[in-house]
Amino acid sequence: FQPAVAQICAFDAKGIAPLGRILDVPTIQEVQEQEVFVKPYNSEIASKMEVNPPMTSSHMLLTPTHDLSQSMFLLAVCTRESALVQKGSNAPTIALWYHVKATSSDVLQGFLQASLLREMLQLQLPDDGRESALVHLCERAKELSTQWWPTVNDAIVRQGWQ
Repeated sequence: FQPAVAQICAFDAKGIAPLGRILDVPTIQEVQEQEVFVKPYNSEIASKMEVNPPMTSSHMLLTPTHDLSQSMFLLAVCTRESALVQKGSNAPTIALWYHVKATSSDVLQGFLQASLLREMLQLQLPDDGRESALVHLCERAKELSTQWWPTVNDAIVRQGWQ
């Protein structure tokens, strides 16, 4: 999703809505050509993302509690690596957990929202890392994910993803 995530953030900064936009998503073949199972995946985004890590007290939940009963995924920031970091390459690790009943569409939507959050943290990491600022960025990532999901879904279907 990285090219699409960067495009969504750029469109959002200019106030451009998703209607009629074409997004760049990799083809299945492009992803297969980049897959390396011996080495870990290296993202273009500075912050790390862990999927379904053990949940500990060092995770600050970013998904609002009123969304927990209906959400197919949860997002958190890992505070053990100091979510209260300063701007630079020390972007916090984002944790993403999926509900056992999450569909493939839920998984992709969760990954899109987490990727948008990581991109936003890279671009505008709060100076003091305040919890309210992190929660606000997560809410904005959710808004963008919801707004752009139909366009992203159309793009991945065009590329042959199911």
